[in-house]
Amino acid sequence: MSLIETLHNPGSRLLVEWGDEDKIRLIQKALKLLGKNIAIDGEFGPITAAAIKSVNNRALWQTIWEIEHPPDVPGHLPTWLQIAIKEIGVKEIHGPTHNPRVLEYMHATKWGKWVKDDETPWCAGFVGWVMVQAGYGDQIPDYSLGAKSWLHFGRSAHRPVLGAIAVKSRKGGGHVGFVVGATPDGKYLYILGGNQNDAVCVKKYPAHVWIDFRIPDDYHPESFELAEWHGVAGLGGKEA
Repeated sequence: MSLIETLHNPGSRLLVEWGDEDKIRLIQKALKLLGKNIAIDGEFGPITAAAIKSVNNRALWQTIWEIEHPPDVPGHLPTWLQIAIKEIGVKEIHGPTHNPRVLEYMHATKWGKWVKDDETPWCAGFVGWVMVQAGYGDQIPDYSLGAKSWLHFGRSAHRPVLGAIAVKSRKGGGHVGFVVGATPDGKYLYILGGNQNDAVCVKKYPAHVWIDFRIPDDYHPESFELAEWHGVAGLGGKEA
Protein backbone atom coordinates (compact mmCIF):
# COMPACT_ATOMS: atom_id res chain seq x y z
CA MET A 1 0.00 0.00 0.00
CA SER A 2 1.36 3.43 -0.95
CA LEU A 3 1.75 6.22 1.60
CA ILE A 4 -0.92 8.29 -0.10
CA GLU A 5 -3.37 5.41 0.27
CA THR A 6 -2.81 5.35 4.04
CA LEU A 7 -3.81 8.99 4.51
CA HIS A 8 -7.44 9.99 4.71
CA ASN A 9 -7.77 13.72 4.24
CA PRO A 10 -6.95 16.26 1.50
CA GLY A 11 -4.30 17.96 3.61
CA SER A 12 -2.27 14.78 3.94
CA ARG A 13 -2.57 13.93 0.25
CA LEU A 14 -1.44 17.40 -0.81
CA LEU A 15 1.49 17.22 1.56
CA VAL A 16 2.65 13.96 0.01
CA GLU A 17 2.21 15.38 -3.48
CA TRP A 18 4.32 18.44 -2.58
CA GLY A 19 7.25 16.31 -1.41
CA ASP A 20 9.08 19.52 -0.47
CA GLU A 21 10.96 19.76 2.86
CA ASP A 22 10.30 23.49 3.22
CA LYS A 23 6.58 23.02 2.69
CA ILE A 24 6.51 20.08 5.08
CA ARG A 25 8.18 22.32 7.69
CA LEU A 26 5.47 24.90 7.01
CA ILE A 27 2.78 22.30 7.70
CA GLN A 28 4.62 21.17 10.84
CA LYS A 29 4.89 24.75 12.10
CA ALA A 30 1.14 25.18 11.58
CA LEU A 31 0.49 21.95 13.45
CA LYS A 32 2.68 23.21 16.29
CA LEU A 33 0.58 26.38 16.51
CA LEU A 34 -2.49 24.16 16.66
CA GLY A 35 -1.06 22.40 19.72
CA LYS A 36 0.58 19.32 18.23
CA ASN A 37 3.85 18.18 19.82
CA ILE A 38 5.86 17.41 16.71
CA ALA A 39 9.34 18.21 15.41
CA ILE A 40 9.72 20.82 12.68
CA ASP A 41 12.22 18.77 10.68
CA GLY A 42 10.83 18.70 7.13
CA GLU A 43 10.34 14.95 7.23
CA PHE A 44 6.94 13.49 6.46
CA GLY A 45 6.55 10.51 8.75
CA PRO A 46 3.77 8.78 10.67
CA ILE A 47 3.77 11.38 13.49
CA THR A 48 3.23 14.27 11.06
CA ALA A 49 0.62 12.25 9.15
CA ALA A 50 -1.27 11.43 12.36
CA ALA A 51 -1.13 15.08 13.48
CA ILE A 52 -2.60 16.25 10.17
CA LYS A 53 -5.43 13.74 10.43
CA SER A 54 -6.22 14.82 14.00
CA VAL A 55 -6.79 18.53 13.33
CA ASN A 56 -9.59 20.39 11.61
CA ASN A 57 -8.64 20.69 7.94
CA ARG A 58 -9.93 24.25 7.63
CA ALA A 59 -8.04 25.35 10.76
CA LEU A 60 -4.84 23.81 9.37
CA TRP A 61 -5.04 25.59 6.03
CA GLN A 62 -6.04 28.88 7.67
CA THR A 63 -3.00 28.64 9.94
CA ILE A 64 -0.73 27.87 6.99
CA TRP A 65 -2.09 30.90 5.15
CA GLU A 66 -1.43 33.12 8.18
CA ILE A 67 2.16 31.88 8.41
CA GLU A 68 2.68 32.59 4.71
CA HIS A 69 1.28 36.11 5.10
CA PRO A 70 3.13 37.56 8.10
CA PRO A 71 2.37 41.15 9.07
CA ASP A 72 4.55 43.93 7.70
CA VAL A 73 5.71 45.43 10.99
CA PRO A 74 8.29 48.12 11.73
CA GLY A 75 11.73 46.88 12.69
CA HIS A 76 11.76 49.09 15.78
CA LEU A 77 9.26 47.79 18.34
CA PRO A 78 9.02 47.61 22.13
CA THR A 79 10.56 44.35 23.36
CA TRP A 80 7.29 42.85 24.57
CA LEU A 81 5.60 43.55 21.24
CA GLN A 82 8.36 41.70 19.39
CA ILE A 83 7.62 38.71 21.62
CA ALA A 84 3.83 38.94 21.23
CA ILE A 85 3.90 39.18 17.43
CA LYS A 86 5.82 35.90 17.20
CA GLU A 87 2.87 34.15 18.89
CA ILE A 88 0.35 35.08 16.19
CA GLY A 89 -1.41 31.94 15.00
CA VAL A 90 -1.51 30.03 18.30
CA LYS A 91 -5.02 28.62 18.68
CA GLU A 92 -6.95 26.82 21.37
CA ILE A 93 -8.12 23.29 20.60
CA HIS A 94 -11.84 22.64 20.81
CA GLY A 95 -12.77 19.53 22.73
CA PRO A 96 -10.99 17.49 25.41
CA THR A 97 -7.47 18.21 24.10
CA HIS A 98 -5.80 21.50 25.08
CA ASN A 99 -3.05 23.46 23.40
CA PRO A 100 0.01 23.29 25.70
CA ARG A 101 1.16 26.72 24.50
CA VAL A 102 -2.09 28.31 25.73
CA LEU A 103 -1.68 26.52 29.06
CA GLU A 104 1.87 27.87 29.20
CA TYR A 105 0.44 31.39 28.88
CA MET A 106 -1.92 30.75 31.75
CA HIS A 107 0.73 29.21 34.01
CA ALA A 108 3.24 32.04 33.51
CA THR A 109 2.09 33.77 36.71
CA LYS A 110 0.99 32.34 40.05
CA TRP A 111 -2.55 33.52 39.43
CA GLY A 112 -3.06 31.04 36.60
CA LYS A 113 -1.44 27.88 37.99
CA TRP A 114 -4.86 26.32 38.59
CA VAL A 115 -5.93 26.39 34.92
CA LYS A 116 -6.22 22.95 33.30
CA ASP A 117 -7.84 23.72 29.94
CA ASP A 118 -7.63 26.22 27.07
CA GLU A 119 -11.35 27.00 27.25
CA THR A 120 -10.74 29.21 30.30
CA PRO A 121 -10.66 32.83 28.99
CA TRP A 122 -6.97 33.41 28.34
CA CYS A 123 -6.52 36.94 26.96
CA ALA A 124 -5.04 38.18 30.25
CA GLY A 125 -2.94 35.04 30.57
CA PHE A 126 -1.39 35.78 27.19
CA VAL A 127 -0.56 39.36 28.18
CA GLY A 128 0.95 38.11 31.44
CA TRP A 129 3.12 35.54 29.66
CA VAL A 130 4.38 38.15 27.19
CA MET A 131 5.29 40.62 29.93
CA VAL A 132 7.05 37.92 31.95
CA GLN A 133 9.11 36.97 28.88
CA ALA A 134 9.95 40.65 28.38
CA GLY A 135 11.31 40.97 31.93
CA TYR A 136 8.35 42.63 33.66
CA GLY A 137 7.37 39.65 35.82
CA ASP A 138 7.86 41.61 39.03
CA GLN A 139 5.30 44.18 37.87
CA ILE A 140 2.46 41.79 36.99
CA PRO A 141 -0.72 42.95 38.78
CA ASP A 142 -2.48 40.81 41.38
CA TYR A 143 -5.12 38.43 39.98
CA SER A 144 -3.58 38.98 36.54
CA LEU A 145 -5.84 36.38 34.92
CA GLY A 146 -8.62 38.97 35.08
CA ALA A 147 -8.47 41.36 32.13
CA LYS A 148 -9.35 44.43 34.20
CA SER A 149 -6.54 43.70 36.67
CA TRP A 150 -4.24 45.15 34.01
CA LEU A 151 -5.66 48.58 34.78
CA HIS A 152 -3.19 48.42 37.71
CA PHE A 153 -0.12 47.67 35.60
CA GLY A 154 2.55 50.36 35.22
CA ARG A 155 1.15 53.78 34.38
CA SER A 156 -1.50 55.18 32.07
CA ALA A 157 -0.43 56.49 28.67
CA HIS A 158 -3.80 58.35 28.54
CA ARG A 159 -3.98 57.56 24.83
CA PRO A 160 -3.31 54.62 22.52
CA VAL A 161 0.43 54.26 21.88
CA LEU A 162 2.35 51.46 20.22
CA GLY A 163 2.61 48.47 22.54
CA ALA A 164 0.25 49.81 25.20
CA ILE A 165 -1.78 47.23 27.10
CA ALA A 166 -5.35 48.17 26.22
CA VAL A 167 -8.18 47.23 28.59
CA LYS A 168 -11.89 47.24 27.90
CA SER A 169 -15.13 45.94 29.40
CA ARG A 170 -17.29 43.32 27.75
CA LYS A 171 -20.39 41.43 28.75
CA GLY A 172 -19.39 39.08 31.54
CA GLY A 173 -15.95 40.55 32.13
CA GLY A 174 -13.24 42.39 30.22
CA HIS A 175 -10.67 42.03 27.51
CA VAL A 176 -7.01 42.99 27.25
CA GLY A 177 -4.45 43.10 24.45
CA PHE A 178 -1.64 45.12 22.90
CA VAL A 179 -2.09 48.16 20.67
CA VAL A 180 -0.27 47.50 17.39
CA GLY A 181 -1.82 50.09 15.09
CA ALA A 182 -4.57 52.60 14.36
CA THR A 183 -6.52 53.76 11.34
CA PRO A 184 -5.41 57.14 9.95
CA ASP A 185 -8.48 58.85 11.43
CA GLY A 186 -7.85 57.30 14.85
CA LYS A 187 -11.36 55.88 15.07
CA TYR A 188 -10.23 52.25 15.14
CA LEU A 189 -7.37 50.46 16.87
CA TYR A 190 -5.66 47.23 15.93
CA ILE A 191 -5.27 45.02 18.99
CA LEU A 192 -2.99 41.99 19.19
CA GLY A 193 -4.40 39.68 21.81
CA GLY A 194 -5.02 36.15 22.91
CA ASN A 195 -8.40 34.43 22.89
CA GLN A 196 -9.59 36.62 20.02
CA ASN A 197 -11.71 34.14 18.08
CA ASP A 198 -9.92 31.49 20.17
CA ALA A 199 -6.49 32.49 18.84
CA VAL A 200 -3.59 34.90 19.14
CA CYS A 201 -4.33 37.36 16.36
CA VAL A 202 -4.93 41.01 15.52
CA LYS A 203 -8.45 42.42 15.55
CA LYS A 204 -9.83 45.86 14.69
CA TYR A 205 -11.89 47.59 17.40
CA PRO A 206 -13.51 51.03 17.78
CA ALA A 207 -11.08 53.20 19.73
CA HIS A 208 -13.76 54.45 22.12
CA VAL A 209 -14.43 51.03 23.70
CA TRP A 210 -11.10 50.95 25.54
CA ILE A 211 -10.99 52.11 29.18
CA ASP A 212 -7.26 52.78 29.45
CA PHE A 213 -3.86 52.16 27.89
CA ARG A 214 -1.19 50.94 30.32
CA ILE A 215 2.56 51.03 29.78
CA PRO A 216 5.61 50.09 31.87
CA ASP A 217 7.07 52.90 33.96
CA ASP A 218 10.30 52.83 31.95
CA TYR A 219 8.63 53.03 28.52
CA HIS A 220 8.95 56.19 26.42
CA PRO A 221 6.29 55.81 23.70
CA GLU A 222 7.40 58.98 21.87
CA SER A 223 10.28 56.85 20.55
CA PHE A 224 7.83 54.70 18.59
CA GLU A 225 5.27 55.50 15.92
CA LEU A 226 1.70 54.20 15.99
CA ALA A 227 0.71 53.64 12.38
CA GLU A 228 -1.73 51.54 10.36
CA TRP A 229 -1.42 47.78 10.88
CA HIS A 230 -0.38 45.95 7.72
CA GLY A 231 -1.43 42.36 8.21
CA VAL A 232 -4.41 40.09 8.80
CA ALA A 233 -6.97 41.82 11.04
CA GLY A 234 -10.67 40.99 11.18
CA LEU A 235 -13.26 42.89 13.20
CA GLY A 236 -13.11 42.30 16.95
CA GLY A 237 -15.91 40.38 18.56
CA LYS A 238 -15.50 36.92 20.13
CA GLU A 239 -13.28 37.17 23.20
CA ALA A 240 -14.90 34.93 25.80
